[in-house]
Amino acid sequence: MTQTPLVLSLEQGLSLPHATQRMVRMGWRVIRLEMPLREGVRRGDPNRFIGPEVGGEDLCAYFIAPNVGKESLAIDLSVARGQELLCEILTRLDIDVFCCNTLPRNHAKLGIDAAKLQSISPSLIWASLSAWGLDHPSRPGYDPAMQGELGFMSLTGEADGIPLASGVPMIDLLAGEQLFTAVLLALWKRDAARLERSETATIQPIDISMARCAVSWLPTKLPLPSMGVSKGRLARSGNRHPMFGPVNTYPTRDGWAFLANGSDDQWRRLLSLEWMSSLDSPSRSTNEGRILEREEIDEEIAALTSKRSLEDVLSDWRSVGTVAAPINEVEATLAMDGIAEHLFRTRSPTDVEIPLPPSPFDQPQTQTEANDHSVDSEEIPFPPHSGEQTNALCHEAGFTDAEIEGFREENLI
Repeated sequence: MTQTPLVLSLEQGLSLPHATQRMVRMGWRVIRLEMPLREGVRRGDPNRFIGPEVGGEDLCAYFIAPNVGKESLAIDLSVARGQELLCEILTRLDIDVFCCNTLPRNHAKLGIDAAKLQSISPSLIWASLSAWGLDHPSRPGYDPAMQGELGFMSLTGEADGIPLASGVPMIDLLAGEQLFTAVLLALWKRDAARLERSETATIQPIDISMARCAVSWLPTKLPLPSMGVSKGRLARSGNRHPMFGPVNTYPTRDGWAFLANGSDDQWRRLLSLEWMSSLDSPSRSTNEGRILEREEIDEEIAALTSKRSLEDVLSDWRSVGTVAAPINEVEATLAMDGIAEHLFRTRSPTDVEIPLPPSPFDQPQTQTEANDHSVDSEEIPFPPHSGEQTNALCHEAGFTDAEIEGFREENLI
């Protein structure tokens, strides 16, 4: 990309804000497009109002992390004049990327459909994220419900317990990652066309389906029944791995230890520990044999580990080259080597420092690269109030004070 991308995103919830947060971390400029708040009416992103207030009524805890480092522009898209104003701002600010995650059936009604916006700005990258994609414009979705419908819950939980959702909204997050990746590819293709052929290329609209993204994550489940793996083998089984063993969580005197044995060689190394040698048996020398006896093996390992400290169990297992880990609370990651030094933070209006997850990788840069909007420190600006930068962005787009006041009188902003 030849310049810092400018992104305008009509976003709510988590999936798309997560995608655009990845853009913020890349140093891109991201502007949230929101409905203007009206006194006594909570409009727009419901996540603004979830959890304890951190920076005001529309800045609550659940909203903060995915929305740091962004700006906010409020325009009423329910009226034709608001849609016209959006189109003017789109061209005046030379927006590179437009994203949305509203139901696709509402795109035309709000004046944000790809055909309209790309006709106004042919080089615009247009991206939609929805539950089931543009071909299913009226079908909504919600992460945990989709985990159930798409089979994920059937794989999660104890064999004799209820199906469970993941502890994190993984379909939301996965779909956001895929939109980010697709936008990167689209920008690369657009800029390549400009450099190679000196032409303005219109890139096909990006259509991200949460359902399709989720099922793309099933390569270790979806194909296996057609290759002779029984349905029972793939059913939920707590912390066990359906194909390898022993893999499970075991009690110690002062905590829980997770063991991941992934090969026959690792099994032999485990048995070289004197206190584990009682598990040795010819029938357990292969992975398939251990899977057949996993109930007995788990009971025997638990009986051995429950007599020892967590530190001793982990130390011994690791000493012979097996993968073993404690079961920690999420907060423990804040002090872990390899994580702590990559954490970001933001600061609330009341001067409370809030830790933020790290970026998954450092942005590749040349030695001489300079970027006015890059995230070049560990602290990222606190999220904006809804519409906080509306006046400034209208000025940036070339509107006069009188024009902006007129927009307010019309209730457009």
